[in-house]
Amino acid sequence: MSGPSCNRTARWCGGNFFTCAKLFLAIVLGFSALLLPCVLYLQGLDRFLEAGAAAILCTSAGMVALAVTSWQTRQQQPLTGMLLAMVLRILPPLTICLLLAIQGEGRQFISFISYLLLFYLVTLAIETYLSVKLVNQIQADPSCDHPS
Repeated sequence: MSGPSCNRTARWCGGNFFTCAKLFLAIVLGFSALLLPCVLYLQGLDRFLEAGAAAILCTSAGMVALAVTSWQTRQQQPLTGMLLAMVLRILPPLTICLLLAIQGEGRQFISFISYLLLFYLVTLAIETYLSVKLVNQIQADPSCDHPS
């Protein structure tokens, strides 16, 4: 990494998808490590599995969104990447909530939907922060994209 535009967050992210993905996963795993044992202790195994499923779903969608943003930014289409990432990030949780609502089983799965919203908001904040830093870094100094 060279030049003045390679700031502290750029060093964390390195302008590289894989480094940003590791940071994303580390933060989500840290949040999960705090939340999931509490869920298991307070609400039991069924709710723990629901929270785990919500965490996996939202983390997967966030990783796909981060990858799309990185790929489109390298193609000099950062706005397209961010918009496509938003659609891909919200589509899985929205589809599941819609299917539960159509089947009329929404009330039965209210705890799952609550965990889904919680993990969605957490992964949204982390992924958006990293995506913006990644886009700014690659746009500001393409040499930061491939650290030496």
